[in-house]
Amino acid sequence: MPEVFLLATRNEGKLREITALAGPEGFRVLSLADFPAAAEVEETGATFAENALLKARAACRLSGLLTLADDSGLEVDALAGAPGVHSARFAGEEHSDRRNNEKLLAALERTPAAERGARFRCTIAIVLPTGEEYLAEGVLEGFIAPAPRGTGGFGYDPLFWLPAAGRTLAELTPAEKNRCSHRAQALRQALGLLSDLRNIEKEIMADCGGAAKIVLMGGSFDPIHYGHLAAAEAALKRLAPAVVLFMPAAVSPDKTRGPRAPAAERLRMIELAAAERPYFRVSGLELRRGGSSFTAETLRLLRALLPAPELWLAAGSDIIAGLPAWKEAETIRRLARLVCVSRPGYPPVSPPGWEIVHIAAGTPDISSSLIRARVRAGASLTGLTPAAVEKHITDKGLYRR
Repeated sequence: MPEVFLLATRNEGKLREITALAGPEGFRVLSLADFPAAAEVEETGATFAENALLKARAACRLSGLLTLADDSGLEVDALAGAPGVHSARFAGEEHSDRRNNEKLLAALERTPAAERGARFRCTIAIVLPTGEEYLAEGVLEGFIAPAPRGTGGFGYDPLFWLPAAGRTLAELTPAEKNRCSHRAQALRQALGLLSDLRNIEKEIMADCGGAAKIVLMGGSFDPIHYGHLAAAEAALKRLAPAVVLFMPAAVSPDKTRGPRAPAAERLRMIELAAAERPYFRVSGLELRRGGSSFTAETLRLLRALLPAPELWLAAGSDIIAGLPAWKEAETIRRLARLVCVSRPGYPPVSPPGWEIVHIAAGTPDISSSLIRARVRAGASLTGLTPAAVEKHITDKGLYRR
């Protein structure tokens, strides 16, 4: 993970705010001022997230650098959320901070103080050269003052009243603003995510950097059981030398509801199950990323971190059968080969055009839902999942309802 990123803006105020927060975290920040050829991106999105992604993608393509872009604005309750994504251009073609503020005050001239609630919202998009995309958001609640106050900040800061502080944003010192502003909140989230990615890179390089083949096994693992482990052992036997990388999903897109056990507990159970198996590795990459876990995004990041090893994706034949309809299926086909694990009732399948090997793992007819049902019934899990996993389920009170 690079220690430098590009901030897709020429706004010196934003650059100062973000540099002040990113510097202590060990990041050096470039801006579009360092890329004079960069064209302005038309902000045609209907949301802050869409506009931030438009800017970040364009700047990332131009620079080849990890890129952050933000879109932020003011949402006023009495104006049905306006000016929103049009905050910077609220006053029209001849917009400026002063004219935008004047138009806002005129629009609220007859609005009582109690009904002048508003919020600043900031969304930061992070785009990696590998195609990975992430979002972070911050929100600051307040009111619109009857007249400008203060000389600091920029934009609508002189009008944004913070009841707890008894001042407007423009009356805060830079340090005070960086502790509470919507942009500071979003940036702290973004920097935390970048730090997580940096840590994940170190973990994966340490665990898998010397492997000739990496077999990725994803899923909810809610909880992990002997069926998963038997499939992993069979894949290892077929593809040796290799390591199996278990990657629990934050949320599986194909599931109708989210996992029953918290992410940290699912990860810990996999670690317990893998502890005595020297060629099993465990990564929390998708859990830290959060949201729906898409295989194409994970494979792109793994390929960027580990350019040498062969990447293999292992899944049951029931899963493999639907793989061509997955999000970015062509990316998956390009980056990974398939290991199709057949089990009772699910014969081998071979999607046309995919490189695939078949294994009959002798996989026990076990499911995570069966284990959860037995926990609720107070029944033993012997023969279904390792003893260390069963003990963890009992100690933590998982799946009891």
